[in-house]
Amino acid sequence: MYIAVVDDQPDVREGLRGQIREYAAIHGQELSVRTFPSGESFLADFRPNLYVAVFMDIYLGEMSGIDAAMELRKADNQVSLVFLTSSPDHMQDAFRCHAYDYLLKPTDRDRVFETLDGILRLRTEVCERLAIRWEGKDYRLPFPDIMSVVARGHYTEIKTRDGKTFVPLMAFSSVQGSLSHDPRFITLVRGVLVNLDYVVSFQDGQCRLSDHSSLPVNVRSQNLLVKLWETYKFNRVRSGR
Repeated sequence: MYIAVVDDQPDVREGLRGQIREYAAIHGQELSVRTFPSGESFLADFRPNLYVAVFMDIYLGEMSGIDAAMELRKADNQVSLVFLTSSPDHMQDAFRCHAYDYLLKPTDRDRVFETLDGILRLRTEVCERLAIRWEGKDYRLPFPDIMSVVARGHYTEIKTRDGKTFVPLMAFSSVQGSLSHDPRFITLVRGVLVNLDYVVSFQDGQCRLSDHSSLPVNVRSQNLLVKLWETYKFNRVRSGR
């Protein structure tokens, strides 16, 4: 799971990175921390649904943390947003961006741990998971993290939002059955499932995803798939997800 730290002070970035890494080591979590010195550099690298949490300084350079957060929210309503500041004066503005928490700098280790506890607990409680076995290890993949599922003979290729690919000896129909009740997942063609949260466009018989990959689409069904995608997006916005 990826976490972003956006702050124009190197000591703050490195300090918070170290606290998050310490938390991950103590709690046995796979957390990868990316740091950015500005809102602009973060947004240039940003992909929807990549991060589980973003720690954002309110006082940045030309682009404020609030402005960067508002841009972030246009593309990703699910990431947990935590604001960093040396003053509580802008708390009201911060929570307009649907912030999860608000931390004063320099960040306190115990408060950071408490915040991460809450973010990961919320993520665990609300997410169903797909149980697979791959390369001798057992995994439980959160449904929201699954980007696509493709049949590969007796195997099934499962790609996740953090760029990982799993190819367990598992029937595609079994995975499809586990995901079938989740409205995020639709069938593009036989043997290909996609998570609508990661769809960018449908064009020329291809479904383009947020990681710049694409999957084949039945051209005769493309208009119907576009309508399903648009309806899903509308319902997600209406529900505030």
